[in-house]
Amino acid sequence: MKNNKVFYFSVFILLVYLSPYYNFFTECKILIGDNLNQHVAINKILAHSESLFLDAEEIVPYLMGGVQRGFLKSEINFSVLTYNFLDVNFAYSLNRILLHLVAFFGILLLLKRYIFKENNPLIPLISLGFSTLPFFTNGFLTIAGQPLLLFTYLNIFNKKDNFKDWLIIALFPFFSSLILGNIFFHFFLTIYVTIFRKYYKINLKIIFSFLLFAMSTVVCEYRLFELFFFLDFESFRSEMLRLGTLNFKGFLGTSLIFLKDGHRHFASLHFPIILALVFYYLTTIRNFKANAQFYFLLFVLIFAILFENFFYGLSILNPIKYFSNFLNSFTFRFYSILPLVWYLLFSISIRNLKLNIKFSYIICFFIVINNFFGTFNLSAENSFYHTYFNKNSKTHFSIDNYYSESFICKIKGDLKINSSSKAATVGFPSVILNYNDINTIGGFLNNYPLQKKKLISSVIIKELEKNNILYEKFKNYGVYCEIQSEELNSNSSIKEIKNLEIDLEILNKEGCNFLFSIKPIINLKNTCKNSFVYKNTNLDSYLKDLYVYVF
Repeated sequence: MKNNKVFYFSVFILLVYLSPYYNFFTECKILIGDNLNQHVAINKILAHSESLFLDAEEIVPYLMGGVQRGFLKSEINFSVLTYNFLDVNFAYSLNRILLHLVAFFGILLLLKRYIFKENNPLIPLISLGFSTLPFFTNGFLTIAGQPLLLFTYLNIFNKKDNFKDWLIIALFPFFSSLILGNIFFHFFLTIYVTIFRKYYKINLKIIFSFLLFAMSTVVCEYRLFELFFFLDFESFRSEMLRLGTLNFKGFLGTSLIFLKDGHRHFASLHFPIILALVFYYLTTIRNFKANAQFYFLLFVLIFAILFENFFYGLSILNPIKYFSNFLNSFTFRFYSILPLVWYLLFSISIRNLKLNIKFSYIICFFIVINNFFGTFNLSAENSFYHTYFNKNSKTHFSIDNYYSESFICKIKGDLKINSSSKAATVGFPSVILNYNDINTIGGFLNNYPLQKKKLISSVIIKELEKNNILYEKFKNYGVYCEIQSEELNSNSSIKEIKNLEIDLEILNKEGCNFLFSIKPIINLKNTCKNSFVYKNTNLDSYLKDLYVYVF
């Protein structure tokens, strides 16, 4: 009975944490970084411009003035498909609610059967901790669903499987992402089943389950495979060159920081409580064989941390990167496994330490409190904190206040901007205009045609040459492919841009006649045909003022 009370209490607290997404009493604030400023708008544009099911060569409007459909997400991923049937606010909220619920019940099943192996009252509380992590929305169940996926694989590995396990494996790729985490999860899982296989016999079931997952992935991610193997598209990622700058001492330092903080898209919020308890338990271990799984998880943890800083940080590896486009363009996200690993290490530690149950409750309580309020300085989604407790948040906005539809609509009407018009933006993401059906020549995309990058480079080359860091970042990375101001990049609090050196002739040739800026641009006033200032009457909006220059 006591265990049931803990379970219902945990579910209740989770539902409270998810309450901003119900949209009953207040507008839900969601993360800007790699979310509102990219994926939410892309999903909306794909669905609402009837572009979801286009052939790979056909053009999706608005984004960068039009991008081939093959560069964008697959339409048979559940989180993308919801935007085709639901309003943007509802689709986003539904995805977030499902994501956290699957995280809770998935790890609950995993802990019950394979970690505690008994109905321990701590299980719902640990599950609550994991399910209130700030999961990356674009990955949907990629990280949040890992406990459920591991549970099904372990059932098959230990011959406790049923039809539901195979169904979950077959469907999981349609609710997750191969490149954000699935490929790395299976890398470590393959090592695990190789090391822990019983009597060195080949486990045909687990091999078949891997094959089933692979086949489902090919179906779901067909656009990704089509892009890499069949289409003659030249991606800007072919020019990526992520060079390291660290010596060995720097490598050790950044690794320790990564051990403490993790990655913002795959935040585990394990510092300080989980980290302290895991390493305390490590000092108490006397029997290696009895803790083989704990040590395996520790190996995964250390490998993921060291690889990130070794491969992308050490300068001695730079010569290798000059000769392999694949190594530069593909991101090895081994760290995507870290949230699950930290919680499994924590669960094993608290189980084996056999602490006083009240003290264990207190530990779990503070972990949950940290998840509720501990992301105020982290670029990770925490709608609970920013909706209810941080009214002046700079990292989270409501969908309506970020995209400012009524404000942009007024500007469109005044300036007679239509479907054939093009605009450029300075100081704010052009995807805000794209969301409001305005074509832009720039954009913030993870994959787009190389010619788009070359176009923007030719327009802003004088600005890039003013700042070597800005130049190298655009040249070697280029995900943020917008009109950029060196003045604004150097000091975002400036009141005006005095001299923006861009090639207006190229913009005109491309049919770009409007430039939107969040700051007045002094030197453009004398060269443009007309200029306008628009004040947003909604004080809660992301865009306060817009300065529009017509060429």
